[in-house]
Amino acid sequence: MTQTPNIFVLPDDADAVRLDRFVADRLGQSRAQVRKLLDAGAVLLNSQSIDKPGTLLQSGDVIQIDPQILEQSQSIAPNPDLHIPVLFENANLLIVNKPAGIGVHPLNPQQTDTVLNGLITQYPQIQDVGEGALRSGVIHRLDVTTTGTLMIALTKQGYNIGRRAITSKQYTLKRYRAIIHGKPKRDTQTLHRNLIIAQHQPAKVRVIADPTTQSRSCSMSYAVIRSVKNMSDISVDLQSGFLHQIRVMMADLGHPIVGDTLYGSTRDDCRVMLHAQRIKFDDIDVIAPIPDEMKNALD
Repeated sequence: MTQTPNIFVLPDDADAVRLDRFVADRLGQSRAQVRKLLDAGAVLLNSQSIDKPGTLLQSGDVIQIDPQILEQSQSIAPNPDLHIPVLFENANLLIVNKPAGIGVHPLNPQQTDTVLNGLITQYPQIQDVGEGALRSGVIHRLDVTTTGTLMIALTKQGYNIGRRAITSKQYTLKRYRAIIHGKPKRDTQTLHRNLIIAQHQPAKVRVIADPTTQSRSCSMSYAVIRSVKNMSDISVDLQSGFLHQIRVMMADLGHPIVGDTLYGSTRDDCRVMLHAQRIKFDDIDVIAPIPDEMKNALD
């Protein structure tokens, strides 16, 4: 998809402003980052390529910035005050215990409240691994409200290992815990559904009867651990990975996850009660402790 360039026009009262300072202020980046954009040929001044950061601008000047190069140049802002518990570490991979309420990666360079912001100070090698830029090191994602095991790549090799593991149906165990409304008729069951993204921003997925070119066939198995007060604690093993998969498939079964008002929960006084409990592949086996709010949900 073609991206629209960032276009800025120098106002009448801004004569003699340095190019690098003007662009840095508009983008919220450092002047060092702007100089990298200039060196990469990402900046046009009045439709002409410009690479001199000290160029003085005049009122009416038009500055254009290539959006693709801009995106590739963005760096993760460190937040040393944001603690992300590390459950496993080797030379290539981290597996962390993602807290509830934060995203995996920032959506813009100014955002500082995501998993990557909390990790980048201690692990600066994450930057530019995998997809790079603001998604550096990201192997897979968890929803903002979901807690638990999350893999982050430290190296290109780690990214490749992690992607192979997360997409493997045969060699990887991906186990979740969830608190759902009601008690399923069967204590254990394997579900198969065709899922399709129904809307974006906010994202919502729905089940369709027949597959299409936009849908994906998804499978998972659940087991009821215990049921109390018209709620059940279940474990879920994924055989595939799709946006909101557990949430929408349990809702389709008539048992939405507690707190998941997007898919039919009647509870809005708690987070979505979903936790990525365990990931196992090769010789790695990592378990994230069940959060207290889920431990106590059925008491």
